[in-house]
Amino acid sequence: MIYSTLTPTSKPLLARLREALRVPSLNPMWHSHAQKADRAGNVLIEGILGVQKEVVLSSRYSIVTVEEIVDDLEAGPNSCVLPAWTSTPLPPSVWR
Repeated sequence: MIYSTLTPTSKPLLARLREALRVPSLNPMWHSHAQKADRAGNVLIEGILGVQKEVVLSSRYSIVTVEEIVDDLEAGPNSCVLPAWTSTPLPPSVWR
């Protein structure tokens, strides 16, 4: 139990909280789909997000497929922008 290891004489509070909140990813790789991405690799997810943002941030590798590559994302009020460092870069492909 985690409470038995938290004693006043042990590590500082911030270090204990970091250990308690560190959860490994169940899946080392995650795939999700989004509407747009810019040329720098930032991804725009619109609509109902669910837990997509959290799963992408917790996975070791994430692959995001997008419908459109644009110059400017123009994020709206109910959208989330995932930075380029959250996904694994892949070359664009054309669906035939």
